[in-house]
Amino acid sequence: MARRPSATGRARTHAAQARERQLTLLLLQHCRERGLPVPIPQYRFAAKALGRQWRADLYFPPDLLVEIEGGRWTGGRHVRPQGFAADLEKYNAATLLGYRVLRVLPEQIERSTEAAALIATALGVAPDGAP
Repeated sequence: MARRPSATGRARTHAAQARERQLTLLLLQHCRERGLPVPIPQYRFAAKALGRQWRADLYFPPDLLVEIEGGRWTGGRHVRPQGFAADLEKYNAATLLGYRVLRVLPEQIERSTEAAALIATALGVAPDGAP
């Protein structure tokens, strides 16, 4: 029988989800300011091919998945052994399905527009937004 998360665990989960939404919205704003194509958020990329429910934070057709990595300093899911292994499986599956995976850090979104610049480079868009 699975354990139900404690109230503290649920609060952390809600806080992490709110932070992820905030980071995603800020990154979308940076991308708009650069004139980048509008991505698809929470894109389910492996549901049909592998029967999985994996999602990417952002998808820029035809093949760029963007993942915002968090929890480095707080001991979040991404840095614990099981979470790290699950992320590895997800990223390898994405690569084998023909996607390119770009991983960005929260500080590349919050403190600068570095993440949007990386996305622009991956999409082949010049720094000023021109193709």
